[in-house]
Amino acid sequence: MKILIKPAQIKDSEFITKLSDQLGYTTTNDKIIKRLSEILARADKCAFVACDGDIVAGWIHAFCSLRIESDPFAEIGGLVVDSDYRKRELVKC
Repeated sequence: MKILIKPAQIKDSEFITKLSDQLGYTTTNDKIIKRLSEILARADKCAFVACDGDIVAGWIHAFCSLRIESDPFAEIGGLVVDSDYRKRELVKC
């Protein structure tokens, strides 16, 4: 199994919706498309998907966090891994 990490695209929205549902964040695909579109349009936000072939096995969303007391850093806004892929042993590269 080789997992490929790539920037999320609107076409990934159905997978993202199903994965969000797995963690109890029930929503609609239309709402995910709207939110993802807004995230992808901003330079201070990003979203990536982990793909196993044509299957999206997980996603992550991050955004730039700006604080008075520290330099800017990326903060994870959401992270979901498909239940079928959790607790799998990783193979070293």
